[in-house]
Amino acid sequence: MVYSIQSRQKDMVSQSGCIDIHVTVGEKNMDNFLETQNAHMKEGRPYFERVGIDLGSKAYKMSQGQKVSRPKFIYLWMKIGKERTAHIITNITIVPSPKLHNKHEAELRRLDLRKQGFQVIWHHRLKFELHLRRDGHSLIRKITTCADKRKKQRLVSNSWEQIEPSFDTFDDQYDDGSKLFLYHTMPPKNAKAQEAQYKAIMPDDELDTANISMDAHSRALLLEQVEYVGYSADDIDHLRGVFHLMDDDDSGTVDVDEFFNYIKQNRTPISNHIFEFHGHEFGHSVEAEVLDFGMFVKVISHFCLFDTNLMARFFWKIIDPENMFEAEAKDVLQLINMLSEQYPGIISTNAIKLAKSRLKLEYPENIVKYKDFYVLVTKMPTFLYPVFRLQHSIQEKFLGQKYWEDKKIMMERARQMVKKQRDSGNDPNMRQTRAGDDKKVFVDAKKKKKR
Repeated sequence: MVYSIQSRQKDMVSQSGCIDIHVTVGEKNMDNFLETQNAHMKEGRPYFERVGIDLGSKAYKMSQGQKVSRPKFIYLWMKIGKERTAHIITNITIVPSPKLHNKHEAELRRLDLRKQGFQVIWHHRLKFELHLRRDGHSLIRKITTCADKRKKQRLVSNSWEQIEPSFDTFDDQYDDGSKLFLYHTMPPKNAKAQEAQYKAIMPDDELDTANISMDAHSRALLLEQVEYVGYSADDIDHLRGVFHLMDDDDSGTVDVDEFFNYIKQNRTPISNHIFEFHGHEFGHSVEAEVLDFGMFVKVISHFCLFDTNLMARFFWKIIDPENMFEAEAKDVLQLINMLSEQYPGIISTNAIKLAKSRLKLEYPENIVKYKDFYVLVTKMPTFLYPVFRLQHSIQEKFLGQKYWEDKKIMMERARQMVKKQRDSGNDPNMRQTRAGDDKKVFVDAKKKKKR
């Protein structure tokens, strides 16, 4: 779960990783580029570092019937950064360079690939291209190249991912067995995790309506939740079975009313929020009140893992959608009334009077800070009792309350581990900053020990 949390924080918390790749061909090109990067480093600007081997170190030229060594000086370079974590590369594929007639045709092709989300790393003297993407979940921390058999085995044993095909498949002048290796911020998935992800999108029944009704977006949501919560294949099969129980007409989707009828809870503005938070706008269209299997798993996964802090923030967002952490007194009072309507009689009249006094809700235009609201609901758990009762009802119907309580404990431990690593500076995904002239450059938090 530690690695899952770090992956989900890709757009929220800065992490170090490979944000760009460059390739140089020829000794002169390499020397000029190296000189430029050394200047950037001294100026405190982002710079590329050379990685791995010369992919054409064993290239030769025939002269008078003999092979004369002519290294091609083909090197890959990577740039490590943390200025914008969303720019970290997540996927790299190696493809052969196409045979195109002119520069204009080549530029149109690269433009089309950019529209599809790819960045193309190429050189007119190379017979391969690197296609990069940044919209995945597996962040790449660094890359390297290697051709030596023993070194490749050592890299694989140290959790480096070996990318196929090898470079020598594109040209016999490239080093035999030379390959690209990636090191991710997360370790490779074990067999259990891989089985769960496979079962999520490929159930035993190929004609399963819940699976057929999902589009590409819903499948991506489902796989994301499998990784985040740590569902097993059996867990996914159980949830799919319960989903079919709710789906009376076997349409592959579940109406929101069917969902509330199954968990036997009232449908109120508070209970509706667990769906509205994920993009469902009730009352605008019938389609908005329909859940497919991917969205269903996402909704229960989020809500069932909320602790007191997350629960308070989740429902505070009803009156503070822009995350200003403050709201008018009349809106706060409306939220308290909505919580009371979820289970009438739970929040007493005296409790509401006390809330009005402590938060100064008598004057509608007063501004109430979220931290004051949070102090109130932690000291008086009655205010959050209705939503925790709703949570317990959902937990009992889907996998059981003990299952989710154990997951909560594991999730809290994982969050504490991530926070502790970052606070101590020992998180390998974090970097310390060094001020530059116009940008930030990030260096390793721990210096490598001298041999």
